[in-house]
Amino acid sequence: MKRKPSYAGVLFYSMLLAITFYLLRLAQPAHCAETYGVIDAGGSTDRYFAGGAPWTFPGLSSGDVTVRYGDFIYNLPCQPAVPYGLVLRMREGTVATIGGRLFSVTIEGFPVLTRVDLYALAGKVPVAWPFQAVCSEVGRIALVFKTVYRSAMVSSIEWRPLIGGGGPVTGRREALTLAAATDGSYSLDPLPLAAPGSAGGGLVAVYRNGLRQAAGGDYSIDAGSHRLIPRPDFPWSPTDTVLVEIDTP
Repeated sequence: MKRKPSYAGVLFYSMLLAITFYLLRLAQPAHCAETYGVIDAGGSTDRYFAGGAPWTFPGLSSGDVTVRYGDFIYNLPCQPAVPYGLVLRMREGTVATIGGRLFSVTIEGFPVLTRVDLYALAGKVPVAWPFQAVCSEVGRIALVFKTVYRSAMVSSIEWRPLIGGGGPVTGRREALTLAAATDGSYSLDPLPLAAPGSAGGGLVAVYRNGLRQAAGGDYSIDAGSHRLIPRPDFPWSPTDTVLVEIDTP
Protein backbone atom coordinates (compact mmCIF):
# COMPACT_ATOMS: atom_id res chain seq x y z
CA MET A 1 0.00 0.00 0.00
CA LYS A 2 1.32 3.40 -0.94
CA ARG A 3 1.89 5.83 1.87
CA LYS A 4 0.26 9.20 1.47
CA PRO A 5 2.66 12.15 1.76
CA SER A 6 2.39 13.78 5.16
CA TYR A 7 0.83 17.21 5.48
CA ALA A 8 4.04 18.47 7.12
CA GLY A 9 6.16 17.20 4.22
CA VAL A 10 3.95 18.80 1.59
CA LEU A 11 3.97 22.07 3.55
CA PHE A 12 7.77 22.01 3.88
CA TYR A 13 8.42 21.52 0.14
CA SER A 14 5.77 24.09 -0.76
CA MET A 15 7.48 26.64 1.49
CA LEU A 16 10.90 25.75 0.01
CA LEU A 17 9.57 26.27 -3.53
CA ALA A 18 7.96 29.58 -2.54
CA ILE A 19 11.20 30.85 -0.94
CA THR A 20 13.24 29.90 -4.03
CA PHE A 21 10.75 31.67 -6.32
CA TYR A 22 10.81 34.75 -4.07
CA LEU A 23 14.62 34.95 -4.14
CA LEU A 24 14.66 34.64 -7.92
CA ARG A 25 12.12 37.45 -8.25
CA LEU A 26 14.00 39.58 -5.71
CA ALA A 27 17.24 39.27 -7.67
CA GLN A 28 15.52 39.94 -11.00
CA PRO A 29 17.17 43.06 -12.48
CA ALA A 30 14.96 45.98 -13.35
CA HIS A 31 14.94 47.07 -16.99
CA CYS A 32 18.24 48.83 -17.64
CA ALA A 33 20.67 49.53 -20.45
CA GLU A 34 23.43 47.43 -18.86
CA THR A 35 23.78 44.02 -20.47
CA TYR A 36 27.42 43.27 -19.59
CA GLY A 37 29.87 44.34 -16.92
CA VAL A 38 31.93 43.45 -13.86
CA ILE A 39 30.66 42.90 -10.33
CA ASP A 40 32.96 43.29 -7.32
CA ALA A 41 31.10 40.87 -5.05
CA GLY A 42 30.74 42.28 -1.55
CA GLY A 43 32.24 45.58 -2.73
CA SER A 44 31.06 48.92 -4.04
CA THR A 45 29.82 47.58 -7.39
CA ASP A 46 27.96 44.57 -5.99
CA ARG A 47 24.48 44.35 -7.57
CA TYR A 48 21.80 42.01 -8.99
CA PHE A 49 22.02 39.68 -5.99
CA ALA A 50 19.58 38.22 -3.48
CA GLY A 51 20.71 36.56 -0.25
CA GLY A 52 24.15 36.15 1.22
CA ALA A 53 26.24 38.83 2.92
CA PRO A 54 29.33 40.92 2.05
CA TRP A 55 32.71 40.32 3.67
CA THR A 56 36.17 41.90 3.45
CA PHE A 57 39.14 39.64 4.18
CA PRO A 58 41.24 41.11 7.00
CA GLY A 59 44.91 41.61 6.20
CA LEU A 60 44.47 41.66 2.41
CA SER A 61 45.07 44.91 0.56
CA SER A 62 44.82 43.86 -3.10
CA GLY A 63 43.41 41.19 -5.38
CA ASP A 64 39.81 40.13 -4.66
CA VAL A 65 39.68 41.29 -1.05
CA THR A 66 35.87 41.34 -0.85
CA VAL A 67 33.38 38.48 -1.32
CA ARG A 68 29.69 37.65 -1.05
CA TYR A 69 29.18 34.53 1.04
CA GLY A 70 26.37 32.26 2.21
CA ASP A 71 23.53 30.99 -0.01
CA PHE A 72 22.75 33.56 -2.69
CA ILE A 73 21.64 34.22 -6.26
CA TYR A 74 22.83 36.60 -8.97
CA ASN A 75 20.52 37.47 -11.88
CA LEU A 76 22.67 39.15 -14.52
CA PRO A 77 20.88 41.33 -17.12
CA CYS A 78 21.68 40.31 -20.69
CA GLN A 79 20.49 40.31 -24.28
CA PRO A 80 17.89 37.53 -24.75
CA ALA A 81 19.05 34.45 -26.68
CA VAL A 82 22.64 35.78 -27.00
CA PRO A 83 25.54 33.53 -25.86
CA TYR A 84 27.64 35.04 -23.07
CA GLY A 85 31.05 34.43 -21.60
CA LEU A 86 31.24 34.54 -17.80
CA VAL A 87 34.22 34.56 -15.46
CA LEU A 88 33.81 33.76 -11.77
CA ARG A 89 36.79 34.75 -9.61
CA MET A 90 37.24 33.41 -6.11
CA ARG A 91 39.88 33.18 -3.42
CA GLU A 92 40.08 31.53 -0.03
CA GLY A 93 40.97 34.05 2.63
CA THR A 94 39.73 32.37 5.82
CA VAL A 95 39.84 28.56 5.69
CA ALA A 96 43.25 26.87 5.97
CA THR A 97 42.28 23.17 5.84
CA ILE A 98 41.21 20.88 3.02
CA GLY A 99 37.47 20.28 3.25
CA GLY A 100 37.01 23.38 5.39
CA ARG A 101 34.73 24.97 2.80
CA LEU A 102 32.64 23.20 0.14
CA PHE A 103 30.05 24.72 -2.16
CA SER A 104 28.38 24.30 -5.53
CA VAL A 105 27.36 26.70 -8.32
CA THR A 106 24.75 26.43 -11.07
CA ILE A 107 24.29 28.70 -14.10
CA GLU A 108 20.78 28.72 -15.54
CA GLY A 109 20.10 25.53 -13.61
CA PHE A 110 23.13 23.62 -14.93
CA PRO A 111 25.80 22.54 -12.39
CA VAL A 112 29.16 24.12 -13.24
CA LEU A 113 31.00 23.68 -9.92
CA THR A 114 30.14 20.82 -7.56
CA ARG A 115 31.51 20.60 -4.01
CA VAL A 116 34.40 22.87 -4.96
CA ASP A 117 37.16 23.21 -2.35
CA LEU A 118 39.16 26.39 -2.99
CA TYR A 119 41.84 25.65 -0.41
CA ALA A 120 42.44 22.14 -1.78
CA LEU A 121 42.75 23.55 -5.31
CA ALA A 122 44.95 26.58 -4.73
CA GLY A 123 45.47 27.33 -1.06
CA LYS A 124 44.84 31.06 -0.72
CA VAL A 125 45.81 31.92 -4.30
CA PRO A 126 43.02 33.50 -6.44
CA VAL A 127 41.33 31.22 -8.96
CA ALA A 128 39.21 32.08 -12.02
CA TRP A 129 36.74 29.92 -13.92
CA PRO A 130 35.43 30.83 -17.40
CA PHE A 131 31.98 29.58 -18.43
CA GLN A 132 29.49 30.11 -21.24
CA ALA A 133 25.71 30.46 -21.06
CA VAL A 134 22.90 31.61 -23.32
CA CYS A 135 20.86 34.52 -22.01
CA SER A 136 17.29 33.46 -21.19
CA GLU A 137 14.24 34.79 -23.02
CA VAL A 138 13.48 37.07 -20.07
CA GLY A 139 16.90 38.74 -20.37
CA ARG A 140 18.80 37.34 -17.43
CA ILE A 141 21.43 34.72 -16.55
CA ALA A 142 20.80 33.13 -13.15
CA LEU A 143 23.76 32.08 -10.98
CA VAL A 144 22.94 30.13 -7.81
CA PHE A 145 25.59 29.62 -5.10
CA LYS A 146 24.74 26.85 -2.61
CA THR A 147 26.62 25.97 0.56
CA VAL A 148 27.66 22.35 1.14
CA TYR A 149 29.84 23.05 4.19
CA ARG A 150 30.56 26.39 5.88
CA SER A 151 29.50 28.84 3.11
CA ALA A 152 29.56 29.45 -0.64
CA MET A 153 31.46 32.50 -1.85
CA VAL A 154 32.49 34.52 -4.89
CA SER A 155 34.91 37.45 -5.29
CA SER A 156 33.88 38.90 -8.64
CA ILE A 157 31.74 38.14 -11.68
CA GLU A 158 32.22 39.31 -15.25
CA TRP A 159 29.77 38.71 -18.06
CA ARG A 160 29.85 39.86 -21.69
CA PRO A 161 28.26 38.78 -25.00
CA LEU A 162 30.33 36.48 -27.20
CA ILE A 163 28.71 37.87 -30.36
CA GLY A 164 26.92 41.08 -31.19
CA GLY A 165 26.56 44.27 -29.14
CA GLY A 166 28.21 45.20 -25.90
CA GLY A 167 31.71 44.08 -26.75
CA PRO A 168 34.42 43.89 -24.12
CA VAL A 169 34.30 45.91 -20.93
CA THR A 170 36.54 48.94 -21.47
CA GLY A 171 38.35 51.08 -18.97
CA ARG A 172 38.26 48.27 -16.39
CA ARG A 173 39.78 44.89 -15.70
CA GLU A 174 38.70 42.26 -18.21
CA ALA A 175 39.19 38.50 -18.50
CA LEU A 176 39.55 36.70 -21.84
CA THR A 177 39.99 33.01 -22.70
CA LEU A 178 42.82 32.16 -25.12
CA ALA A 179 43.03 29.29 -27.62
CA ALA A 180 46.29 27.38 -28.12
CA ALA A 181 48.10 27.56 -31.46
CA THR A 182 49.57 24.43 -33.08
CA ASP A 183 52.99 25.21 -31.56
CA GLY A 184 51.52 25.38 -28.05
CA SER A 185 51.79 29.16 -27.72
CA TYR A 186 48.92 31.64 -27.27
CA SER A 187 48.39 34.75 -29.37
CA LEU A 188 47.86 37.94 -27.39
CA ASP A 189 46.67 39.97 -30.39
CA PRO A 190 45.08 42.44 -30.04
CA LEU A 191 45.57 42.61 -26.26
CA PRO A 192 47.76 45.44 -24.92
CA LEU A 193 51.12 44.62 -23.36
CA ALA A 194 51.78 47.99 -21.74
CA ALA A 195 52.30 48.17 -18.00
CA PRO A 196 49.09 47.72 -15.99
CA GLY A 197 47.53 51.07 -15.15
CA SER A 198 49.14 52.87 -18.09
CA ALA A 199 47.16 54.63 -20.81
CA GLY A 200 47.34 51.55 -23.03
CA GLY A 201 46.26 49.09 -20.38
CA GLY A 202 48.22 45.89 -19.86
CA LEU A 203 48.41 42.22 -18.94
CA VAL A 204 47.68 41.65 -15.25
CA ALA A 205 47.54 37.89 -14.67
CA VAL A 206 47.41 34.51 -16.40
CA TYR A 207 45.35 31.54 -15.14
CA ARG A 208 45.59 27.92 -16.31
CA ASN A 209 42.67 25.69 -15.37
CA GLY A 210 41.73 28.20 -12.70
CA LEU A 211 45.18 28.45 -11.10
CA ARG A 212 47.29 31.59 -11.38
CA GLN A 213 50.58 31.12 -13.28
CA ALA A 214 53.87 32.78 -12.42
CA ALA A 215 55.34 35.16 -15.01
CA GLY A 216 58.86 34.11 -15.95
CA GLY A 217 58.41 30.74 -14.25
CA ASP A 218 55.35 29.12 -15.80
CA TYR A 219 55.30 31.26 -18.94
CA SER A 220 57.06 34.08 -20.78
CA ILE A 221 55.87 36.84 -23.11
CA ASP A 222 57.47 37.30 -26.52
CA ALA A 223 56.88 41.00 -27.22
CA GLY A 224 58.06 40.68 -30.82
CA SER A 225 55.51 38.04 -31.86
CA HIS A 226 52.96 39.18 -29.26
CA ARG A 227 52.62 35.65 -27.89
CA LEU A 228 52.40 33.95 -24.51
CA ILE A 229 54.74 30.95 -24.38
CA PRO A 230 54.51 28.21 -21.70
CA ARG A 231 57.70 26.91 -20.11
CA PRO A 232 59.37 24.55 -22.64
CA ASP A 233 60.02 21.75 -20.12
CA PHE A 234 56.42 21.85 -18.85
CA PRO A 235 54.13 22.36 -21.88
CA TRP A 236 50.44 23.05 -21.42
CA SER A 237 47.77 20.86 -22.97
CA PRO A 238 45.64 22.23 -25.86
CA THR A 239 42.62 21.24 -23.77
CA ASP A 240 43.70 23.45 -20.84
CA THR A 241 41.59 26.52 -20.12
CA VAL A 242 43.93 29.53 -20.33
CA LEU A 243 42.51 32.83 -19.13
CA VAL A 244 44.23 36.22 -19.07
CA GLU A 245 43.26 39.32 -17.10
CA ILE A 246 44.05 42.71 -18.60
CA ASP A 247 43.50 46.32 -17.70
CA THR A 248 41.73 47.75 -20.73
CA PRO A 249 42.33 51.36 -21.84
